[in-house]
Amino acid sequence: MRASYLTRLSAPLLGMLICVALAQTSQARKVEGFEAGDQAVTSTGDAGTQGAYQGEAAPEGTVQYLITTVRTVDSEDGVAPQSGTSASSFATLNSFFFNQTVSNEDGSALLIPFTILPGDSTLTFQYDFLSNEPAQTTPRNDFAFEGLFTSGGALQGSINNFATVSGSSFSIFGPSSPFQFHTGSQTLTLSVASLAPGTYDLGIGVSDATNTSHASGLLIDNVQVNPVPEPSTIGLIIAGAVSCVAMRRRLKK
Repeated sequence: MRASYLTRLSAPLLGMLICVALAQTSQARKVEGFEAGDQAVTSTGDAGTQGAYQGEAAPEGTVQYLITTVRTVDSEDGVAPQSGTSASSFATLNSFFFNQTVSNEDGSALLIPFTILPGDSTLTFQYDFLSNEPAQTTPRNDFAFEGLFTSGGALQGSINNFATVSGSSFSIFGPSSPFQFHTGSQTLTLSVASLAPGTYDLGIGVSDATNTSHASGLLIDNVQVNPVPEPSTIGLIIAGAVSCVAMRRRLKK
């Protein structure tokens, strides 16, 4: 009876051991959550912090960051700039990204400083792509983009569009003002394994696809750097799993 009980117990114990060990390997470092006390970011255009936005709470903490394509000189569905400042012209947007050509139309963006340490593997952040484009008879392909830069402004790799109107799956965003549709919270993972230890900037932006676009935006939160699990920790996970399996076999006998 006792052996049968321990046999049944060994499987949950094995699962718990592995989960605890995996949690210890994560060691993700928070870079930015836009909360009070977090480091400062720089921005251009219609950009600023928000609490819960159109009923959507921040994925981490109580604050998230919003950037939009809204300019008062464009119609943009009659939507007003959400920060009180209009989106930037494409010339200003490109200049903000150290004279890289990130867009040929208006948009907004921010730069988030982060530090790479030896062994760091990925950079992640959560986002929600918002747009009024999907409801249009002829939707334009508004987009969100990212790029990694050295502290001196040198682009590492390339500028990448990670969300587009035509390539995203949208649902109703309620209440439907000022944005009617959104993708819901998504996580983008960027490899930083090739970057030398040092200080960098994560650039994130959102842009109109044409000069007759409808409003689009991007909510951003929970920026983290994630190291590769240490080999010794991985070894402990394997050793623990093997020990639990061996114990279960002995108890069955």
